Amino acid sequence: MNFKIKLKFLLECCIILTIAALMLFSQLVIYGLKMGKGQLHIVMNARPVQECLNDKDFPDSLKSKLILINEIRRYAIDSLSLKDSPNYTCVYDQHDKPAIWVVTACEPYSLHPKQWKFPIVGTVPYKGFFNKEEALNEQLKLNAEGYDTKLGSTNGWSTLGWFKDPILSNMLYQSPGNLAELIIHELTHSTIFIKNNVQHNENLANFVGETGAKKFLAYRFGRVVAMVTHSFESWIW
Repeated sequence: MNFKIKLKFLLECCIILTIAALMLFSQLVIYGLKMGKGQLHIVMNARPVQECLNDKDFPDSLKSKLILINEIRRYAIDSLSLKDSPNYTCVYDQHDKPAIWVVTACEPYSLHPKQWKFPIVGTVPYKGFFNKEEALNEQLKLNAEGYDTKLGSTNGWSTLGWFKDPILSNMLYQSPGNLAELIIHELTHSTIFIKNNVQHNENLANFVGETGAKKFLAYRFGRVVAMVTHSFESWIW
């Protein structure tokens, strides 16, 4: 009888603590659910690369980019020793719209960014949204709190192996050099990631992405091809 009473007491304590935690971190839980839903929508609506290659209505010019991305993946895995994964083996059609929106903020006249804390990735200087309206609401909220803010979109991101990262359709319009840099950059994130150290993670991915892209271009085209560089921002969740 005493054992049953103790067990009941422990269960009641666990339930109370769980409810308290959900109430305390309700906004974070809701945000996480929305981000998971948005990412899952992209994953569920992505098409395998081979299906796109077999589709007679899929433009040949874009098919060539899909083939190139596969070559970049294989080079990154075989020659740069990045982690082999199913990333970039499917395509998500953005319909020429940003797939994700990112909000950044800092105090007026300050170069110190506002930090957000999330499970797994730790502290990061940005917050992402799959819904633009929600991103705008977050920006307005931060403005009301006195922050200087910026709202932008991103060309790619890494889910650190939690989901199968797709090729976004807008990627297919980039130059071979920029495409190689982007894919290798993101594959670096899914290979190594240090919690609470965004600057180190980005510096490493930038270095591997740029250096790896130059090596790939030399390997693929038989000579070093001048890269047409366009700045792109890579965000991680």
